[in-house]
Amino acid sequence: MIAIAHSNRSQADAQADVKEATAYAEAQIAQAQVKVFRDLANAREDALKSLFDTRLVQAEADRVQEIANQYREDFIRRTNLEMATATAQAAQAESRIQLANLDEQKQRVTNAGLLDWDARLAALRYPELLDAQGRPLMKLVSPFGKKQLRPLHKEIRLAEVSADLEP
Repeated sequence: MIAIAHSNRSQADAQADVKEATAYAEAQIAQAQVKVFRDLANAREDALKSLFDTRLVQAEADRVQEIANQYREDFIRRTNLEMATATAQAAQAESRIQLANLDEQKQRVTNAGLLDWDARLAALRYPELLDAQGRPLMKLVSPFGKKQLRPLHKEIRLAEVSADLEP
């Protein structure tokens, strides 16, 4: 009896140990499954965060690129405007120089026309002031800007003018 009781007790202890080991193994399996699910959830969360961060970085990069493009276009516009302005200013300066040269040349011609006017120049406009050999008959003198005629020769002959009106 004692052996049977001892055997029953050992058997009950063994069954309790088996149940305990089974419960421990099931708990370990459950903990492993929970850990796998938790790790899987964390991995998915990290993947979503990475995807979100990637999209944020891409959006920021697109924004920075757009701003850089705008700055580049503004720089090109400013550069083109500055080049056009510089070209216009150079052309304006060249025009001023040319106008100054023309004014100076006009003044020289005006002065020469007022001070050094003679019959040779007048002959182009007034051919009747030349003699038969083409020499000037009179000189136009203008010491004060007023035109005065002074004879070069004693004789003044005018070119003959044809009275024929028919061709």
